[in-house]
Amino acid sequence: MAAAVTTAVRVASVTVRNGRFAEAVEAFQRSRLISEELGDQRSLAMVLNSLGGVLQRQGRFAEA
Repeated sequence: MAAAVTTAVRVASVTVRNGRFAEAVEAFQRSRLISEELGDQRSLAMVLNSLGGVLQRQGRFAEA
């Protein structure tokens, strides 16, 4: 996983643990974009999984 993706995922994970879900969604979205730009399918899969989990916690099931 590229360093930029790893950093964004860590930021998102911390914000989730602190209950700041909107910020976590933004951080996971940044991670998603970086993964797509790099063509890193493994990182993209992990980021989308995490993003889906946060969206579910917010009750945003259609987006998840």
